[in-house]
Amino acid sequence: MRNEASSPLSNEGGDGNRSGFTLPEAMLSASLGAIALAATCVGIGMAARMSSEGTEQVRFNAIARQAAQKIERCIEEAMSVSVVNATRADLVVPGLRVASLCFQAGGTSSPNGGVIVLDADRSVFGDEKVLCSHVSAEGASPIFAREGSGAVRVVFRVGGGEKTGRRTFAEGVLVSLTVLPRNSTRWHGQ
Repeated sequence: MRNEASSPLSNEGGDGNRSGFTLPEAMLSASLGAIALAATCVGIGMAARMSSEGTEQVRFNAIARQAAQKIERCIEEAMSVSVVNATRADLVVPGLRVASLCFQAGGTSSPNGGVIVLDADRSVFGDEKVLCSHVSAEGASPIFAREGSGAVRVVFRVGGGEKTGRRTFAEGVLVSLTVLPRNSTRWHGQ
């Protein structure tokens, strides 16, 4: 004998009731699903933006560290340093050549800021080398300034402060160093 009883999930009972959602229930379910999907997308977008800003900050840290080392090495190897103005320092290097470190605003190599350039020999055209990009002055402070006993103070910011609309990108890195030319004793002793 076959059991003629129908399953409670089937609609074969013939009682006329249909299973499923009513229209308001289906609309409410779809609305809640859309809200949950939107919240998830916003969360993923914010996480990606924060990750991107963290990556930018790490990149600015690396640029600043390398620039500080290069600038320090240039000044230490000089026999004499003359701060010409707030954006340029001339160096007398071995061989009595005049080199210069200078800040150049904007340009194609760093559209979001300036660059610090080393001109290894001012009498030779085309030997300039960019030491650091994304550079800006720190407030009203000069980038190059003379300190006591022949030292040179260098202060600038790498990255940071770049804004698009309401959004501010990574903070950037403040570079501040005071360097004394190490070869100055040999220069004065000659």
